[in-house]
Amino acid sequence: MKERELPKGWEWKRLGEVTLKFVNGGTPSTAISEYWNGSIQWTTSKSITSCTISAGEKFISQEAIKNSATSVIPKDNVLIASRVGIGKSAVNLIDIAISQDLTGVILDKKQIVPEFLVRYLHDPKILQALKSSSRGSTIKGLQRSDLEQIEIPLPPLTIQCQIVAVLEQAEAVKRQRQEADALTGALLQSVFYEMFGDPVRNERGWGTKSFEDCMSSIIDYRGKTPTKTTSGIPLVTAKIVKDGKVLQPDEFISPEDYDTWMRRGIPQKGDVILTTEGPLGTVAQLHTDEKLAFAQRLIILRGKSDILDNTYLAQFFKSDYFQNQLKSKATGSTVEGISQGNLRQTMARIPPLTLQQQFARVVQDVERMRERQEESKREIYSLFDGLIQRAFGGELIA
Repeated sequence: MKERELPKGWEWKRLGEVTLKFVNGGTPSTAISEYWNGSIQWTTSKSITSCTISAGEKFISQEAIKNSATSVIPKDNVLIASRVGIGKSAVNLIDIAISQDLTGVILDKKQIVPEFLVRYLHDPKILQALKSSSRGSTIKGLQRSDLEQIEIPLPPLTIQCQIVAVLEQAEAVKRQRQEADALTGALLQSVFYEMFGDPVRNERGWGTKSFEDCMSSIIDYRGKTPTKTTSGIPLVTAKIVKDGKVLQPDEFISPEDYDTWMRRGIPQKGDVILTTEGPLGTVAQLHTDEKLAFAQRLIILRGKSDILDNTYLAQFFKSDYFQNQLKSKATGSTVEGISQGNLRQTMARIPPLTLQQQFARVVQDVERMRERQEESKREIYSLFDGLIQRAFGGELIA
């Protein structure tokens, strides 16, 4: 539905009106090896991760094209995920064959610039609308009619190109922010190895102790997890322990169940959280005094204060030395996991406490920098979202 009036020279068009042809895809038989030894690039929706796609996942032969439902989409058109990853889209910079998860859109380039269409389709509101339009009882998908009816606010070609150029510049700023965040994450690992050396080689000759001897507390929670509720005490699960942080919990248990479930011990601010399986060995440090419950598949560790600084410990857990020990002691035929008993026999390198504490102060400085970066990131993303709305509302370029 058209939500707004457009500037002079713009008009609403349906995707079907600016498309010469919609093309379905398919997957050649994997039982015929000859089909997968050609020179024609072939892809699924998994490869669509940005506004363009310049390489396929595999190569197929001309015979595969003749004897399957796949089709080659000429370069400089648009691929739209119509099944898996519904709504994802990209301009194909190369001729490429597609799977059944994708629909190729051969555009009338006298009316629309491919990059303009893709950036319009990346608008979160449009993506959500496409997902809401998907149908199917087992595998949901977009029908051809759904794609044909997508309404596009269409300016003249020259303005389309100008809008694309502005949005490309804005996306470059987003990428720079992401690259800066990645560099900050790598900084701590670099400082750790600079201060302590490689724990595997232990060229500094630090002492080594088992966790049994250097931990003041090792807590895990076993048994049947209490019934999850829609409100109450936030429940930290293994799936929200990521990249050194505990993400915002979206599950809860009741206050009545909390005391019983947490009877093994209450974690403290600064404790280190380790996932014991699914995945094994993900680490975070607890940076809040908020009352939290902790689910199975997590172990909470606290070093003896006269031996280990918890901030050093959290970074040590990310080292190859520790991670390799975890893998060697893990058990399980389908999902590898480590028990508290085996974890107690894991070894830790013990540098001087004063050096550990110096590292902890560096971490505090980096965390403050990360907080500023996160605020900057939120501002950039908010500005970008507003830019998109203005661009396709005709407010950006006259």
